[in-house]
Amino acid sequence: MYTILIQDDNTMYASVKKRITQGSKNIDTLRFLIKPVYNEIDITDFNVILTYILPISKERKTLTLTKSEELYKDRLEYKIPINDENFTSEFGDIEMWITIKNDDEVIRYISSAIIHVYEREESIINPVEPDTIPTVDNIYLDKDTNSIYLTANGSVVGSAIPIGDLTNAIVDSSSEGLISVVTE
Repeated sequence: MYTILIQDDNTMYASVKKRITQGSKNIDTLRFLIKPVYNEIDITDFNVILTYILPISKERKTLTLTKSEELYKDRLEYKIPINDENFTSEFGDIEMWITIKNDDEVIRYISSAIIHVYEREESIINPVEPDTIPTVDNIYLDKDTNSIYLTANGSVVGSAIPIGDLTNAIVDSSSEGLISVVTE
């Protein structure tokens, strides 16, 4: 759970961060924790309003947060699902701030904080269908080019690997006493 603490000095910061990825839907929750009393005013029944700006479209959105029934570690708790309807439709830095109101009277402004939404990788956006990936059935050594490559049904799959590159990689990654031998 991504948790943001609201401080007495009207700042907020993430006390627990989670990686949030573009397009994620209801797999995590954003939680705000606020002390129930501010400057001797009980804010338990006041409206807590989250305002944020999406990073690409710069669209401004507002949500009235719903308070949990029980306190969490002596703080008011407000939770909202992280999904593409509110936070993950765009990647980048989402700027957000809180306003606490009693009816129409603003009691408290909380300065902004940033939540970063990571861009999803293209392979996740457009996954390759498993039946379109060829099954490798052989490894071929091409003595003319001093390289090896994979084949599927007699056709080359991927790029050839020069034997010298492969040998160097094996030697570099081994601590079992292999030594490099110059073959050229």
